[in-house]
Amino acid sequence: MLILFLLIAGCTAQSQILTEGFEGGTFPPAGWLNIHTAGDDPDALWETATTGADGGQDANGAPFTVDPHSGTGMAQFRSYDFLWENASALTSTSVDLTTPGSKTVSFWMYRDNAFPNSADSVSVYINTTAGLTGATLVGVVHRFKGLSPIVTGADGWYR
Repeated sequence: MLILFLLIAGCTAQSQILTEGFEGGTFPPAGWLNIHTAGDDPDALWETATTGADGGQDANGAPFTVDPHSGTGMAQFRSYDFLWENASALTSTSVDLTTPGSKTVSFWMYRDNAFPNSADSVSVYINTTAGLTGATLVGVVHRFKGLSPIVTGADGWYR
């Protein structure tokens, strides 16, 4: 199983305050953290990927590749290469959310129907300090399209 993730944006109604396409030469990008949070494999971390990235296997066991949603880069967590129960947090730079108005977090994630019993997901947290301690869960997006948020379209990128 593979989680592919592209372009986090925190937005107000009037302006975009953070965008990341993971196209730079450094991963994680400057100011971001890539932290192994669970499991016995400290190498189970997010990494950068480009065109033709290994997407794992489909529901029939056939290997497939995934290209970035846009641009030339994306972040990926190759869960199929790690033992169960390994996890990693990819945290963004600090973002000032004190300005008035509603805020939106959006990102593109590759989703499919390959592994219905898989817990592969991206959890989005918000915090007033850099780090996970004291962070509040905003929501979870599962790789499997039959889990929340449920979608019925073709396998592919979903915002």
